[in-house]
This record gives sequence, structure tokens and C-alpha cells, in this order.
Amino acid sequence: LGSFNGYERDRYFVRAADQVDPERVWYDAGYAVGRDADHDGRASAPLDADGDGDRDLVVQTVTGFAYYENTSPPADALRLRLVEADGRTPALGAPVMVEARGERFARHVALGEGFQSQLLPDVHVGLGAPTGAPAERVTVRWADGSEAVLENVAVGATAVVSKGRGLIETRPVPRWSSPSDPGD
Repeated sequence: LGSFNGYERDRYFVRAADQVDPERVWYDAGYAVGRDADHDGRASAPLDADGDGDRDLVVQTVTGFAYYENTSPPADALRLRLVEADGRTPALGAPVMVEARGERFARHVALGEGFQSQLLPDVHVGLGAPTGAPAERVTVRWADGSEAVLENVAVGATAVVSKGRGLIETRPVPRWSSPSDPGD
């Protein structure tokens, strides 16, 4: 999103949910979904800003921030904060396998996956329509090759998992009704 090349329109790529093409064809839907602004900027970060289980988008432009709320129906999501044994340092690069609702989801801990952006260290796994059912199994592989296996991990909360200690805390996900009313 964004350009430093004379107010070029932003591009916003999507892939159809039922896309089975091995080439994973992406479509520029910027105009269709109202995300083709002509501001200059480069940094963007996905995050669940409103706590409803789907990821929203924040874009930094040369004139300020732009916030794009994902207005899809609420969804179940699993959030994991993986930390080293000290309980604070993010376990960067740690791969995670989540088994939920008959599917497997692979993720990893990253602080940056975009241009000039930094992300929260949380792993976000969207699970679809809200049922409240926990993720059956979460497997974390730590840098030294050891693994942590958690079962029946709650959705709609942030599970803090520490190397060598397992699940140490479950935190509620902050929620607010709109980005203009972030609460406390």
C-alpha cells in the first residue's frame, strides 16, 4: 500500500477464499473495496485492532495514519504470544502448528513481514465462524529443537506460552466498538 512516486493509487491484493489454483492467483481489489487511496506511504501492518477475531489494517502515510477496519462478521481467532524462558523475549522465528476444526494451520513468530513495518509478536490464527470451540492442539518448536504441545487452547484470548514452562497465562483480548472509541 502507498507510493512515493507521485500519488499512485494504492493496490490491495486479495485471493478468493475458495481459490484452489496452485499458482495462488491474487487479484487487485483496491478500487472495489475502497482501499485505493492516493496518499504517499509505505508502511502497513495487519492487526486485530478491534478484538473481533479478524485482522484490520493500519497504514502509515506521509500525512498520518489510515485505519481500515475489517467489517467481516466476527470470527474465532487464536492468539499466541510465544516467549523465551525469561517470560518477556519474543521467540522470534518459532514455528507453530495449530490443529483446530479438522484443519492444520502453520504460522511463525515474526516482528516484520512488510516493508518498513513492525508487527506485534503475537501469532494470529483465524479460525472462521465463531463457535467458541478451543483449538484442539498447538505445537510450538523452540529454537533449540524442543517442543511444547498444548491441548484445548481457548479462542478469543491471548495464550502466553513460555519455553520450558508451557502455558503461563491467558489474557483477554481488548475489544472496542470502533477505532474512534478504543476504551481505556
